[in-house]
Amino acid sequence: MKTIRMFCNALMSVALTSLMIWSCMKVETEVEQEETRTVYTASMVFEGSLTAYDAPTRAVSSSWEDDSQVFLQFSVGDAFVEGSAVYDAEADKWGVEYYKPITSGEELRCHAYYFENPVQVGGADIILNERTAVYRDTTATYFYDGETITINAHLKPLTGRVRFEGDAGAECNFAGCHRYTNYSLTTNTLTASPKEFKDYLPESGKSEYYYVFFDEESPREIRFYDRTNNARFLKKCSPGVLAQGKSGYMSVPTVDSHVGWGYNELVRTFTIGEVEFKMILVDKGTFMMGWGPYTTATPIHKVTLTKDYYIGETEVTQALWAAVMGGTALSGEEEHPVQQTWDYCVEFTHHINRLIDSVAFRLPTEAEWEFAAKGGNNSEGYDYSGSNDRYRVGWINGGHQPVKQKIANEIGLYDMTGNVSEWCSDYYGNYSSSDAIDPTGPLQGSSRVHRGGAPGNLTQFFACAYRNSSSVSNDDVGFRLASY
Repeated sequence: MKTIRMFCNALMSVALTSLMIWSCMKVETEVEQEETRTVYTASMVFEGSLTAYDAPTRAVSSSWEDDSQVFLQFSVGDAFVEGSAVYDAEADKWGVEYYKPITSGEELRCHAYYFENPVQVGGADIILNERTAVYRDTTATYFYDGETITINAHLKPLTGRVRFEGDAGAECNFAGCHRYTNYSLTTNTLTASPKEFKDYLPESGKSEYYYVFFDEESPREIRFYDRTNNARFLKKCSPGVLAQGKSGYMSVPTVDSHVGWGYNELVRTFTIGEVEFKMILVDKGTFMMGWGPYTTATPIHKVTLTKDYYIGETEVTQALWAAVMGGTALSGEEEHPVQQTWDYCVEFTHHINRLIDSVAFRLPTEAEWEFAAKGGNNSEGYDYSGSNDRYRVGWINGGHQPVKQKIANEIGLYDMTGNVSEWCSDYYGNYSSSDAIDPTGPLQGSSRVHRGGAPGNLTQFFACAYRNSSSVSNDDVGFRLASY
């Protein structure tokens, strides 16, 4: 019996050793396969041109700079084979690498790309930013005779470019334009982003060029921000501005000098009695209403808000309610959000409009509320208003608290998650899946929408995309003001 056990142990040891050796060989093989990539090389002749901004240049190979790199996508059947070509100025020739066999023949299709000032080149992705000029030709052709590849490509800019001029050190923050952020060689796709550009003018008073463009759905407007002086400027642009291959120059708008720019305050401050409150500018924009976790705002659909609007920095407080409606706020709760029925909240807007007749205050529409809660055009896609951690932005437990104690969201709004749920102007009803422009909800209904969640609610109530409703007689819901 002992002999049998020894034999079995030996056999298992041999098997285990063999398995380990096989596993190591397999891993080494896989690593080798990952690290080894077949590279095909050929000499290349570049025929065509690169049209630079405002002037054509580099008509032939010899006019390119040393180490200039053109990225290529060779059409082979229904697929593309990626490759790249580098120019050697001393030898006055191009060398090209590609990673799968390509077809021999004439007038074969290919795509060609060239990037000036890319952030990073390497691997499967090329990282780009607003300083990167992007050139492309998707109608290029190539001829391959088995030894030399001849590329016929006419590379043209995909963006316009703009430069700002003003005082040294001035803020140069603007939005409304798109920039390219990434080019994927494996999928042959360019990715763009509409993020805000933030910079300061150098000592020369002239910024570098920003290589940007308006996308097809853009309203063709540049929004320029001066947060030091609480100003937002808006320029409506003709089709020629930021056209592909065109250069533009703009003076930095200021509060004292902004000819050609519309002007708004980023924050409007009002005072009634001794109570001060603020309204925050929300730039018009487009978003997917209902998108997000715990959504009940379905079906998810595209909503476009065509007007800039203002919304309360905080919920209406008990102190502001008392200043407008008369009476006295509860001692120690002056900065707590008020809770009232929907009808009384609407009545409040009538009273405050008589006290401040320069602005027409109202309740926000449900679309305005969700867009603002998500951070408007500055949205980072958070689950809650300003964070993925609801406790950072809202009071979740323990009853309502003074406003403005948690962090603000991307555009400076407080307490849109938690503290009290907030009335909207809309009747509660089903959405349509169709795109909507400035929606105001159903024409009639038995309840009104409120958003944002209140202490003691379930987790999902606090998400930006969660909607709730109540009878207008419900008196434990708060609200915040909106206006144009």
